[in-house]
Amino acid sequence: TEHRCPALPVGRQLLHSAACLLRGRPAAMADYEQTLLTVNLVFVYKIPPLKSTNYRAKDWDVTEPLWQGRLQVVSKGAQCLIKLVDDTSGELFALCPVEDGAVEPVSDSSRYFVLKIENSGRHAFIGLGFSERNHAFDFNVALQDHKKHLKNEAEAKKASAKLAKQADVDYSLKAPISVKIGAGAGAKKKASKKKAAAGGGGDGGGLGAFL
Repeated sequence: TEHRCPALPVGRQLLHSAACLLRGRPAAMADYEQTLLTVNLVFVYKIPPLKSTNYRAKDWDVTEPLWQGRLQVVSKGAQCLIKLVDDTSGELFALCPVEDGAVEPVSDSSRYFVLKIENSGRHAFIGLGFSERNHAFDFNVALQDHKKHLKNEAEAKKASAKLAKQADVDYSLKAPISVKIGAGAGAKKKASKKKAAAGGGGDGGGLGAFL
């Protein structure tokens, strides 16, 4: 549905218009799925249980991947998903909802990560590998960009709420106001000058006063 700004007194229209512009996206946009990144070839590995505080790619058998296919990073409203898809059939192999602790980099390489995948309420950890470092870099950027987008959207909603609150303030005059302007000292001074001019004759006008 389209957001419409109601008719308001002139003194309040500017603030309310700004609040309307900063409102969140229409509800239909929340269901729109946007692809943030596609990498045509990635590798999935079976990983051993974590023995230390950090994952290490050298503990995996990176020469024997469990699966290989296409990776997609997509956003749907506030949710970000990592999809691993078969490059031939298009069938979904694994799904990783991006949340705290769902994506972990390994400590000994910039090309490998650990993903927490979910299926029907169950989860498991798998290794993810990129053949190129620039693909791994793009993967990180896509996740960070989505996080920044959510932060900016939250700040915009706060600003919208603040502007909407200011727009509800009635700046119109409550009743007619009468303003009286008195004669004051200036008018009295002018009157005294006129009186002095009328009463003064002296030695006459013209050059007589200087002779």
